[in-house]
Amino acid sequence: MFKAPGFYFPWLVLVFNLVLGADPTPFVFGYFVGAVYVLLVDTLPSANATDWGMLAGARVFYTPVFMEWLVDWAGGRAPQVARQNPGFGGPGRRVNQ
Repeated sequence: MFKAPGFYFPWLVLVFNLVLGADPTPFVFGYFVGAVYVLLVDTLPSANATDWGMLAGARVFYTPVFMEWLVDWAGGRAPQVARQNPGFGGPGRRVNQ
């Protein structure tokens, strides 16, 4: 077993898939789509106008609401409660003690 920074994880997965003989096309396509998504959702809205011009500060792409509901449902929490109350307000209990 070896350790590597998280930045290299996608490339390690690509190399592992190549060693196993898998087709790298879906991996590279998924990496590209993810990079474009991060650019449109995270980078551009907080970008400087001198670097990005007209696109700086613009919200170009929105995450569909059904995707947020799906993630909240898969996590086992109610969508409305998850956004309004980010902290845990319960009494708290330790497991196995």
